[in-house]
Amino acid sequence: GQSLFELEFEMDPSWLLQNCEMVAFVQDTVTMEVVQAQTFSMESLVTYNDAALKSIKYPGSSYCLESISPIIELENYGTDTLLNCLVTYSLNGEEYTYNWEGQLPTYSSENVTLPEIEFTLENLNTLQVEVSLPNGLPDESPINNYKNKNFTKSQVITIQNLVFELKTDDFGSETSWVLLNSLEEEIYSGSNYENNTIYTVDWELNISDCYRFIIYDSGANGICCENGAGYYKVKNENDLTYIVGGNFDAQKTEMFEIDIATDLQRNDINYDTQVFPNPFNDEINFQSNSDISKVEVLNSLGKLIFSDHSNNNKKWQINLSNQ
Repeated sequence: GQSLFELEFEMDPSWLLQNCEMVAFVQDTVTMEVVQAQTFSMESLVTYNDAALKSIKYPGSSYCLESISPIIELENYGTDTLLNCLVTYSLNGEEYTYNWEGQLPTYSSENVTLPEIEFTLENLNTLQVEVSLPNGLPDESPINNYKNKNFTKSQVITIQNLVFELKTDDFGSETSWVLLNSLEEEIYSGSNYENNTIYTVDWELNISDCYRFIIYDSGANGICCENGAGYYKVKNENDLTYIVGGNFDAQKTEMFEIDIATDLQRNDINYDTQVFPNPFNDEINFQSNSDISKVEVLNSLGKLIFSDHSNNNKKWQINLSNQ
């Protein structure tokens, strides 16, 4: 049968390519006799203008907004410094272009944030990206120019108080994380961890928003399973897990949506219940055909500002002047 072997190496810049050759050979492991060999000129293998799309860094596997700025990793495989290239990308069939400019030496890479685009978020979405025209010239190795990524609509969580649990691996200090809201504001974060230790953080979130959780590993091998059995979880207080992971490289992004209104729509609501006046200043009245056992009031940020139990009355008045 046939086997494919790949070898990555860097050449000393002072070497003259026309004087360099690569030798591939097959050797008897017992007698050490070389039974077959072939030489290749290194000069013939070199590309001068070769822009490569190494990866699509963002979005992750799911998403919950209707605008996005994709992030790609661009690498220069050519011997000439990469000064510019064309990035063509499409999302769910809509195509866009971006002219990248910079300065990437040979085998250097850079994360490139593409211009923000608006789109209709579907249950399944496809992002396609291609780089071309390095330094305004035809790419000498177009095989590494294209990638695509599928991502789904993020899950909707219908409670706002969550628990984040992290177990570190053998190198806890390499791990850090951040939670961002839809405005890219940092809500929670963590770093400087001990090895093989479990940490928990209570998250109090808005009643309606899209959140992006990003976990980083400076060792670029995740928190499971090369150096220990680390993990991260997002769950509720009853240990129902919504998000779990640990096997990634340098970073992993998870997105989810909090929507309390969705939960209300899914439950049987007594529409005979009246709340008045609306709007109100200090006092608010509740009236229902059924007994009211408990009332909770949340502000516009989703924070609980009042909670009390009644004696199963059909009418109730509360004063929020001190809240």
